Amino acid sequence: MSAGVLVRRAVRGATALRGGRVRRLTPYQVYGVLFWLVMTLAYWRIPLCCDAGLHAAVVERLKADLLHPAHPTADLPGAGSPYYGPYAVAQAVLARPAGLSGWGVVTLAGPVHLLVLLTGLGRFVRLLTPRPWAPVLTLLFMTLL
Repeated sequence: MSAGVLVRRAVRGATALRGGRVRRLTPYQVYGVLFWLVMTLAYWRIPLCCDAGLHAAVVERLKADLLHPAHPTADLPGAGSPYYGPYAVAQAVLARPAGLSGWGVVTLAGPVHLLVLLTGLGRFVRLLTPRPWAPVLTLLFMTLL
């Protein structure tokens, strides 16, 4: 073999695609999962209040009649109601085959909302600074505020 020819040796095993590096969890992923778990357990333990009932009523009305839903709080036509958005329609579409009530859908959507918030927070802070502990501190300060 000549000296000008480079020979690539065969790489075997699970690390062949990653170049031999093992991916480690970031501090934000560790604390984010712990935060999500604690907040999800607290969310399911504490009764929902405020306008959660209104959101559940919107899902129930959309589940009953997707094309012509009634107003969520009165026995009137719901045309032009600001509560009927794409997200409420998606919840109603998922609730119908699953057999869930509006209250059940709102209860199950809470941890999903928290996951979206944590993902967005981590991405936004990493956009501003490359420091690995910055998202963790941001989560801490956001929780305290």
